Amino acid sequence: MSEKKDMSFEDAVERIDEIITRLSGGGAGLDESMGLYCEGAELLAHCEKKLDTARLRTEKLFEANGTEPDND
Repeated sequence: MSEKKDMSFEDAVERIDEIITRLSGGGAGLDESMGLYCEGAELLAHCEKKLDTARLRTEKLFEANGTEPDND
């Protein structure tokens, strides 16, 4: 997972898309499908962590400036 920790959000999303395409095609066997599923789950968790970090940083910036985010 160390290589995923260093992966950018965009690269992780691209890899998730590749995994979805492979799994949707139906050509992968059970073992490969399970491996891809596990990799996708790890990448999803990685992306969620990146998004949470970005959200917290944004909230801190708004707080530092004394403003509120526009939720529209």
